[in-house]
Amino acid sequence: MDERRIPGIILVFLLLTAAATHALGEGLRRRAFLGAEVASKDAHVVVTKVVPSGSAAEADLLPGDILLRIGTTPITDPAQAIAALRAYRSGDRTVVVVERAGKQVEKTALLKPVPFETSPDFDVLYEVVVVDGAKYRAIVTKPKGAGRFPGVLLIGGLGCYSLDNLSPDHPYRHILYELTRKDFVTMRVDKSGEGDSEGPPCDGPQSDLHLAVDRSVAGLNALKGYNFVDPNRVFIFAHSIGPIEGAFVVNRVPVRGLIAAETIGKDWFSYDIENVRRHLLLQGEGYEKVESDVRERERCDVRFYLQKQTPTVLGREAPQCLEGLLWGASYTYMQQIGDVNLAQEWRRVDIPVLVIYGTSDPKTSEEESLYLVNMINSFHPGRATYLRVRGMNHGFDEEPSQRHSMLVEKGNRKPGNVDWSFLTDVEGSMDRVMRQ
Repeated sequence: MDERRIPGIILVFLLLTAAATHALGEGLRRRAFLGAEVASKDAHVVVTKVVPSGSAAEADLLPGDILLRIGTTPITDPAQAIAALRAYRSGDRTVVVVERAGKQVEKTALLKPVPFETSPDFDVLYEVVVVDGAKYRAIVTKPKGAGRFPGVLLIGGLGCYSLDNLSPDHPYRHILYELTRKDFVTMRVDKSGEGDSEGPPCDGPQSDLHLAVDRSVAGLNALKGYNFVDPNRVFIFAHSIGPIEGAFVVNRVPVRGLIAAETIGKDWFSYDIENVRRHLLLQGEGYEKVESDVRERERCDVRFYLQKQTPTVLGREAPQCLEGLLWGASYTYMQQIGDVNLAQEWRRVDIPVLVIYGTSDPKTSEEESLYLVNMINSFHPGRATYLRVRGMNHGFDEEPSQRHSMLVEKGNRKPGNVDWSFLTDVEGSMDRVMRQ
């Protein structure tokens, strides 16, 4: 359920030139941008494009340069370049070492800021929320004009990634922008240590479930406090693992309703084991191997989720358990997710909940979504409704089947188009709740 999308050619810090409508939160420096595109080629990280007037251009980097080092960090793959620049902010200087014509060349780059998101249709505001003394970047999209609008807080899925400057084809960007065009204010809060956000590293042990919930609570309180938001008409749109966080959030800050998209209904321990079985079958594995691998995963999950063994201990005692276990998040976050009693948390959620499932999603199942609907309605009859979207996968793309979606994830097929018609149902659901 990791929501990161990493293309074959990594676009590293591509400098855009459009002007942004924004309001900067005080005291939070903008992250740095190199202004170049790089890609893996012949076991090297090669500069493929240099943006005019960007940091790389002013440092005299050229297409064809082999990127060797940023600051003190050796670069052997594009992801390392991204990680190395996370330590810098706009206005910092760093040394960039490249190989050109067989010789090492050292350049000094004055790093420029990442561009702001913009839209001709609405305002984009860059704000700050504070959690435990650390400042986190919040991005708000606001319809033009005066008045108080309904609001939506996005809670995204697993992984360490920034929600700022989402690519034009990113599903979260489309959902947020489309809702804003329908006169909703939207907010997303960047994860700890990602984008401009301060706080502990996203994949570090301090970045646990409690911090994730606190971050969303801080964002939700800020959203409800804006003079252009109607605090009585605020919703949460949560995706993947997000509804689990969302159940905790709405029990601390009241909202009008919650949209739970492509999520689970049972405990994480049970889900994880069944997820392994489903993936193996979709990959065409024989039943003997499927059951053998599932039993191995059960043993690993007992160590990790029940015995609370750390990755260090697992690496020493059962290294085979580390692959695929952490889901791109911190181990403390995952172990706390494993402890969540979903029925106990959802019992306290007495608001309308729209559960969405796409039939081509291989990362969860329709049975999970229906289980969640039935669970909520057992506590609060009629509160949960179900939206089944034929042919939609976990990332909201259109795919003919779960198996085809698995091929996309493995890089064997390009993702399909996206049918955003389900957003009409989402908007209609929120409109009906607001009229009640």
